Amino acid sequence: MALDDDVAPHSSGPPPFVTTVVHFGRRLAIAAPLLTPAALLALTVRLEAYHDAEPIPMSALALPPNREAANAAGRLGPTLEDVEEFHYHTRTRFIQRFSETVADVDAVEASEQHDEEWHRLMACHDPWMAPTSLKGKVYSLGALNGCWSGRLMIPDMDAYLRVLADPRVLPSSVPLHAQVLYCRFQEHHCLHPDVPLVSGTDPSGLGDDVLNAWIPRGFTLQNLDEAIEVFDPTSGRHIRYETYHPDGAAPYSKAACEKLRTPTIDIVDDQEEIADDYPSHPGSVTEDDYLVNGDDDEWSDHMSLQCSGVADILVTGETTERHGDAWGHFTYIGRVRSWDGLIVLLRVPMFNTHTFFGRWVFRGYIYDKTFVGRWRETTTAVDMVGYEGSFVMCRQSDS
Repeated sequence: MALDDDVAPHSSGPPPFVTTVVHFGRRLAIAAPLLTPAALLALTVRLEAYHDAEPIPMSALALPPNREAANAAGRLGPTLEDVEEFHYHTRTRFIQRFSETVADVDAVEASEQHDEEWHRLMACHDPWMAPTSLKGKVYSLGALNGCWSGRLMIPDMDAYLRVLADPRVLPSSVPLHAQVLYCRFQEHHCLHPDVPLVSGTDPSGLGDDVLNAWIPRGFTLQNLDEAIEVFDPTSGRHIRYETYHPDGAAPYSKAACEKLRTPTIDIVDDQEEIADDYPSHPGSVTEDDYLVNGDDDEWSDHMSLQCSGVADILVTGETTERHGDAWGHFTYIGRVRSWDGLIVLLRVPMFNTHTFFGRWVFRGYIYDKTFVGRWRETTTAVDMVGYEGSFVMCRQSDS
């Protein structure tokens, strides 16, 4: 995707504040961490704490006790069991803290725990800046794979419209309602040397169509064995994306693994030496050290990246069957931006009878195993203020 749509590493608002610090004799420009994700997490955890101390709504007691009873009675929608799961058990998990007395393996994990956020702060605050030798991976392959649970924050529509119409009305006066969010995601990778799907084009010509998850309108998707095939209507090409299995014996099918190449990229003093054609998504950092140039006072930063061979990431998803029966069935399609790891997903009602839910786009980043960001309806043009809110969801530990 190009960088003319949501170019800065935030979903909305002004560019981040950037300051310069001197670290081991080198001047580093570092962006201030984003405030919005931290604020959303704090708000969500506070609401969940209230749920811990409150009983479920009295109206839920009239619901069928479980899905079996609801099906037998021909009832649709949530059951008492579904309400209790959301009210008492759907919780935001904190980033794991490592103790001071850890084994060597844990020490390495603790050191690398926030590397993706660090690289975004170091190299993703300005899309027009020159490439830096200190930028590493900003997204871990397979980070979205699995089942996720969380909640949406839905602002009261009438109050929201009043704020838009009258700037004197405080945004804090808008009531928020929590809504259930359950889904299962799967990553699919376009592998080098294949050419990935092109970016979409916004109808207004303002960018790469973020309201359609950077995907060309009119595309089609077909499920294959161990892959998906996407038809690009703008070029007439059929593009294969290999389904990624991070926990399997092999990450892809046998044929895909045989095709995959993983060259190494050495970055020294802001110069990139590229082996073969370096695809968009790097793998993990394999080295991060300092090389002596013959003079004890002269050092050059050196980072060696293991190329993943992934040129593009598509994400598909859907609501699980049980949760869909309770809260509505949806499908998801989206992409991961290679520049900074921004995830954009388009949620669409699975059935025509549920079109009143509308098409919503979700934009955000993963912090550890927590996906945090903003949702927005897509009927309003991208250059206008639309109806939107926040979301927080966590990957389930057993997924």
